[in-house]
Amino acid sequence: MTGALLSKPVALLSATELKRWRDGLLAKGLVPASVNRTCTTLRAALELAAAHDHRIANTRAFKVGLAVLPDAQRARNVVLDDATVLRLVAAAYAHDRKLGLLADTLAVTGARPIQAVR
Repeated sequence: MTGALLSKPVALLSATELKRWRDGLLAKGLVPASVNRTCTTLRAALELAAAHDHRIANTRAFKVGLAVLPDAQRARNVVLDDATVLRLVAAAYAHDRKLGLLADTLAVTGARPIQAVR
């Protein structure tokens, strides 16, 4: 967040300021889906603060200013046939045992790589 927004009490944040900040993320090169994830997280934090402090009455500003960008989600699901998956897993094992184990885990569980690594 910008210094100006960080120094402002939550109760004084306006929809215009938040929207300007959100749009600035796009200008800095973040893809729309990343901007939406960032804004959703910030909006949740601001709404939590408002839930704990009755003086914060501008929750509509959070919803309007941090509204999600349209058409930001594009499905990137690629379904591979079993033979292709088996070849990829075998190639990963041939390269390195740990890489093979990761590829095998991903193939079996459908988890994202970062989830499997954890």
